[in-house]
Amino acid sequence: MYRRHRPVIGASMLLAMIALASTLTLASPAHAARVFIDPGHGGIYPGAVYAGIAEKTVNLQIALRLRSELVARGHTVTMSRTSDVTVGPTDRATWRYDSETDTWDWFADGTTRYSDGVPRDDLQARCDRANAAGADIFISIHNNASITSAAQGYETYSAAEDRLGATLATFVHREVVDATPLRDRGAKTTGFYVIRWSHMPAILAECGFLSNASDRAYITSASGQATIARAIADGVDGYFASDPYRPIWPRVAGNRRYGTAAGLSLDGWPDGAGTVLLATGENWPDALASAPLSHALDAPLLLTGRDSLPDETAAELARLMPERLIVLGGTDAVSPEVAAAAARAASIEESATERIQGANRYETAALIADRVGVPESGHVCVVTGSGPADAVSISSYAGANEIPVLLVRPDDMSAPTAAFAAAHADTWRSTLVIGGTSVITPALESTLPTATRLAGPDRYATNTAIVQTLFTDPTVHYVANGEAYPDCLTAGVRGAKSVSPILLVQPRTLSNHTRLYIENHETRIESFTMVGGLTVLPYLHDWMLDKALR
Repeated sequence: MYRRHRPVIGASMLLAMIALASTLTLASPAHAARVFIDPGHGGIYPGAVYAGIAEKTVNLQIALRLRSELVARGHTVTMSRTSDVTVGPTDRATWRYDSETDTWDWFADGTTRYSDGVPRDDLQARCDRANAAGADIFISIHNNASITSAAQGYETYSAAEDRLGATLATFVHREVVDATPLRDRGAKTTGFYVIRWSHMPAILAECGFLSNASDRAYITSASGQATIARAIADGVDGYFASDPYRPIWPRVAGNRRYGTAAGLSLDGWPDGAGTVLLATGENWPDALASAPLSHALDAPLLLTGRDSLPDETAAELARLMPERLIVLGGTDAVSPEVAAAAARAASIEESATERIQGANRYETAALIADRVGVPESGHVCVVTGSGPADAVSISSYAGANEIPVLLVRPDDMSAPTAAFAAAHADTWRSTLVIGGTSVITPALESTLPTATRLAGPDRYATNTAIVQTLFTDPTVHYVANGEAYPDCLTAGVRGAKSVSPILLVQPRTLSNHTRLYIENHETRIESFTMVGGLTVLPYLHDWMLDKALR
């Protein structure tokens, strides 16, 4: 039995600012999309078998015809299998519901065939492939059988949590019923594993009954299969032509990273700011430790190019009317000419501009930490300096609590961080170590004052470990693409302002770790605010989050 989450009320836009299987594609029409086709069963899982005909064979035949039909129309198509193989022959993490705790879990159970009567590993493998493909929709092709030969007809399923899946099912179902002689058994909702745990809108089509002579003759014939495939493709085209991917959640975005940063500034500082932080938008190191300083000074973070001040940044500086400008990083990141142009845009003297710069990212972070100081709690955050993801994940919490963020190498504190530690030996009493042992070793951790590690097997698991552990009160969650670092960094500064976590998502999909957090902590999520434009965070993400939250 599947737990239903509370309903979500959609919100209008808050702010508008300036392989695993074969993949085929042709020239794209107006509504071309990424479609994942899953021929049900295969290999050691035959599915229904009747009159010597295995369901897995008919499923694949229809699916291959559907692929050809969709590719001819310009869609990109990926399949879970293109031959008679077992998709998931090995043990992998799968979804389980615990009715006693009313929570979901996602873990590998050591079983590689049936578990609770379901071939979970094989089904999860199909979901994993669809999610990795970044598909817009998931279509699973099946055929039915019954103990009675009288049962017959076509039916389309979607998951109860999947609002767009239900829309897709309606389009596809109508076309198949209109185009074929198959009896209409209706479009329905159910908890089938593959449509529940594929993150994108998903349907499962039961094309007919092998146990019924009339259906069997139709679904095994070349003409019947071609008609079914064509009708499903017509339904897919009708679905995309309806423009289904519309925004659900508020969004802060510009045409590029500079506009998004300006939008976050406007969102968090609508009445202006006395101080503004300025960092390069062309790289990430200088802004890694900026959130605590932003919060301490109540200063938004804006981005610039090295050699030119973007129009969006100049316009936002003029609107903010700051009295002071702090440039993060050296002149190789933000040139003196750009710093001067920023001062002019803000209508302040160049003498009101200062620069915090070190010889490298480690020293810049330490200098920022010196400016923030160690809070009364005695906490300091330590993150890897080799990548931005972990710093992004902790940024809003560290910023809101004005906990300095220091950068380290895997087994070396780095000279600037060591100097900070020595200078604050009396006040630095506890450490939040962010990230796994490959980026910060246990040996280094053991040298830090009262260390507590927050980590997972990848950046998304580390992100959800931080959010789940440190943000327990209901709040808005800022959502950013975990690969789009400028948006992530400025989102962290904005999140610090409102004590809101940053939830990282993968490009065009969710990590299963992210979905697990959402499934089990819906009461903590007042809403999502999407950060970034549609090239980094398409509306598909809105609907994936909606599916997870319900």
